[in-house]
Amino acid sequence: MKTPLRPAVGLLAITIASLLSSSCSDTPEAIEKTPIVRDTPSALRGTIGAEVTFRGIEPVVVSGLGLVVNLNNTGGRPIPDRILETMERTLTLQGISSTTDMPGSPLHRKSARDILKDPRTAVVIVQAAIPPGAPPGARFDVYVDAVNATSLEGGQLWTTNLRIGETVLFGQAQAREIANARGPIFINPFATSDTSQAALSQTSGRVLDGGWVTNPLQIEMVPDTASHSRVASMVSAINSRLPAGPGDSGATARGKTTSDINSGPSVVLRVPRRFADRADEFLSIVKHLPINDSAPEMLAKRYTDALKTEPALANELAWCIEALGDKALPFTRGLYDYAEVVPRLAALRAGARLGDPMAASALIELAGKGTGLEQLDAIALLAEIAGTPRIDLTLRNLLKEKELLVRIAAYEALAKRAEKVRLARLLDDSYDSPTSPMHNVSPVHREVIARAVFPTGMLQGIERRSVGGKFLLDMVPEGDPMIYVTQQGQPRIVIFGENPSLNTDAVVSAWNDRLLLTTEAGQTGVRAMFREDESSAAQRLTTEGQSLAGLVLALAASSGPDQPTPGFNLTYSEVVGTLYAISSARATNATFATERDRLKASILAAGENKIRRDRPETPNDPTNVVVIRRADAPDSTLVPTPEREPPKIMPLPGTKGRKDSGD
Repeated sequence: MKTPLRPAVGLLAITIASLLSSSCSDTPEAIEKTPIVRDTPSALRGTIGAEVTFRGIEPVVVSGLGLVVNLNNTGGRPIPDRILETMERTLTLQGISSTTDMPGSPLHRKSARDILKDPRTAVVIVQAAIPPGAPPGARFDVYVDAVNATSLEGGQLWTTNLRIGETVLFGQAQAREIANARGPIFINPFATSDTSQAALSQTSGRVLDGGWVTNPLQIEMVPDTASHSRVASMVSAINSRLPAGPGDSGATARGKTTSDINSGPSVVLRVPRRFADRADEFLSIVKHLPINDSAPEMLAKRYTDALKTEPALANELAWCIEALGDKALPFTRGLYDYAEVVPRLAALRAGARLGDPMAASALIELAGKGTGLEQLDAIALLAEIAGTPRIDLTLRNLLKEKELLVRIAAYEALAKRAEKVRLARLLDDSYDSPTSPMHNVSPVHREVIARAVFPTGMLQGIERRSVGGKFLLDMVPEGDPMIYVTQQGQPRIVIFGENPSLNTDAVVSAWNDRLLLTTEAGQTGVRAMFREDESSAAQRLTTEGQSLAGLVLALAASSGPDQPTPGFNLTYSEVVGTLYAISSARATNATFATERDRLKASILAAGENKIRRDRPETPNDPTNVVVIRRADAPDSTLVPTPEREPPKIMPLPGTKGRKDSGD
């Protein structure tokens, strides 16, 4: 019985051996990776950025098709078939049909196709550039371009899903959805006088702070050399220096392994919520963190010594010092009065961002006596240092300066300090008493409340009101009269001076006489008339006085019998357009100034995978400000600003009674 089995056993052994041999021959060989050689200055060696490659740190372009409502009968034009099909499907999925019961709205008892033909609605292409690593809830501006409207004036963007890449239509592959957008559309009233350009401008606009991240993308760090222990050290260094805070859903950094034989371990980053609007600052700190921080004092001395010998690395070394944290301050303070300006400013920048009150004196001196970018740097950095009333008094004095860039920089710094003071007080209230209204309010909502209102009497000298949830109105009773409006981020109107007002015997017309404002001698207020469109009945009101702040509140207030002081319910864009018309008509002595809009450029740069900042990353990149025209100054032409020079004041020609228009 045993003899016949021997051949079978031998055959089985041969078969198993051949299978094992075949299996081994089919096993993929590890691909030898070319080692990465970095030309890292000796002072920066040992930092995370010197040993890793970052993935996912470019701004991400997102887009989608959206619906705008509340137009002044300028929509409802023909729509290309593919877009029409896509929007019909989108509205249907949202539950819009002929059975929808919404009296008074364009949706009442209408099919999706009928809604798209309504002159009060329009389809728009929505685009945005989301900052790298933006966490859930991070806000950003979006750009809208009309598909079937002659003007987006007065429009409101409905909630629109935004997906990575270019806009796709029904039937095409859908990219990942990572954000939403909605809100009132801002039509830029500072268009060129060229007719074709002005017409084009009315069909495009922005929703300021109207986008928010819902499904964020990851940032990954891939080490040059695969090492689990090195990755563990990086994770530990990041989580120690940048721990998760209130509102964060997990640790800032975590290790990631893969089964791919050609890939080693990596680190995945989550931007903490407190860095939601400054992800670039978070990444700079991570890049300059030491992997081994067992001797922070020795590293601090190394960095401060390098500032003196290698000033070309000043920016990187300032981030290295900030990454070390408070333990670096004793060494950094020795440079606050250093003779050479580059090391001194780098040390002050690091100290201020670490909140060192001992940096205040040197920065106050630079803010008052410095020039150009050096002065603007110092002003911006003063906003980072808590407390120290002397800082607030210095900044308030700068509000009286004739140089408008200095005035606006001082205002921005004071507003930032006021927000911090308000937030600290709200936190104290919530902790001191369990019965406080703030006790159960989330950290995110506390920040919103802190930014919304500045009561009178604050040391920063700014009174702030939230106007119907549409925009913030800041009153700064210092210096010459001026109106300053923002075109990016949180919409704000800032009125400088001691209660600027309309001139007596003034007549202001806007939007083809749909809005009229008049003042007369012996009349205590401003008489105003407004029609939503050419066929609408005129609304009228008279303000109690002629102040610009009172007029702004009246223009934006909701109308109706239940409102104590009914108004015209104008959008932020329409209120800004009215103020521009007032300035253009020389109906006030207040200067008109606005931020230079860079949203389009940021979207274009993100599409080309170039790093372009929508907000200044460091004090060396101040926000550009354009002064439109002083009421008593002659008109002049636009003067371009060289890229590497400090921003200049650039007057633009005003046009009396011009219709509010776009970019």
